Amino acid sequence: MKRRTFLSVAALLCMVVLPSVYADDPVQCLLVGKEPHGEAGVLNEAIAAINANYPTVHITAVEKTDLEALRLENLKKYDVLMLEQVQVENGNPPDFVKEG
Repeated sequence: MKRRTFLSVAALLCMVVLPSVYADDPVQCLLVGKEPHGEAGVLNEAIAAINANYPTVHITAVEKTDLEALRLENLKKYDVLMLEQVQVENGNPPDFVKEG
């Protein structure tokens, strides 16, 4: 399971990273929901490996309950947004999330 998750994340990032090989700054990626299927910490190792071995990309991962990460001011810092899971009460996110 961990290998499949790692390969999925790596494949997606390769599509983003390859065009930026000649860029000076790494592609900034925000990953929301780093616990797919309720498996705590399953992506931590994969994210750490990507950040350590691929200097053209940097992934910042937050928990699915961290809605503050989805504020427009924060989203402007990133080139890529990956939503694994987002947990909101009653399925209706706050207005500031809808703005992003």
